[in-house]
Amino acid sequence: MAAVLHLIFDKSALQSFSLDESNWLDHFYRSIITPLFFAEVLADLEKEAGKGRTPEQIVGELAHKTPDMNSTPCVHHSRLATSVLYGDDLRMNGRIPRDQGKIVELDDKRGIYYEKSPEEDAPDRWHEGRFFDVERQFAKSWRRDLCNVNHDRAIRGEGDGWARCIVPLPRRAHERRVAALHGQRSG
Repeated sequence: MAAVLHLIFDKSALQSFSLDESNWLDHFYRSIITPLFFAEVLADLEKEAGKGRTPEQIVGELAHKTPDMNSTPCVHHSRLATSVLYGDDLRMNGRIPRDQGKIVELDDKRGIYYEKSPEEDAPDRWHEGRFFDVERQFAKSWRRDLCNVNHDRAIRGEGDGWARCIVPLPRRAHERRVAALHGQRSG
């Protein structure tokens, strides 16, 4: 049996592919579709469209290019972390972690059956131009939050929120914070 190559891609990669190229991607790779990918694509509902296209058409085109035959949506990392905290065994064995599997048994053999998830249904709906109100509200909120990020403050390590956690501090600022932390503990 040949090894399966797993691939995680982002929205910009899919935008750069033609429909034929996205089909070849689906044919030769096992695509792992992350929750962030769905969020990025959906957020384009609130992005300014150009070239005579509507945001719905742009999202629909991306949804049409999204691999569906040889792909699996990965469960959100917060669900995985919660599962591990509750004592579940998360094995890193090359399988894509999924959600809501049902253990089944047939002829004394056990397996897990997965219903089609809402994430797997979404690209089909989006390609047809059908969007839930909650998806439109999410897109609006995502775009608003992106516009409000102060990247300069995040890089300096100021402020709160996600940017402070993921943007590395300049070395000197990091050293000052470590020194201040040690000073607080010893004093």
